[in-house]
Amino acid sequence: MTTAEARARISEEFMNRFHEWLGDYAEMPDMEYGRKYGWAKNPEVEAKNDMKSLIRFQKYIFSGLWDYQWVKLGYEKHTLWELKKDGFLSYQMYSNWEARATGKTDFYYISQKTAKEIYKANKA
Repeated sequence: MTTAEARARISEEFMNRFHEWLGDYAEMPDMEYGRKYGWAKNPEVEAKNDMKSLIRFQKYIFSGLWDYQWVKLGYEKHTLWELKKDGFLSYQMYSNWEARATGKTDFYYISQKTAKEIYKANKA
């Protein structure tokens, strides 16, 4: 998979999951929503198709994946690294004993800046 293909696939999946989350937030009962997303609904928050909701989604719902999870989805490690070098994905490395023991050392995620760019491109 090329970098451009990976970028397009990640962008599409991000937006599809954002729209799914908007529908779930509006329609799912509280308990079912909590089981699916791991967070309770906040009665003071209204989820709409806007930038504020997108940032909430990026921060709490679609925060990122460990490198082995990306690989299971069909992405190659060198492609992830290229997307990180291009600035499309952000990267956090963990090196404590637990991270090394569990294989959770390399975490790739979509930054708020990238999420906003994906959203704007999708709106156009």
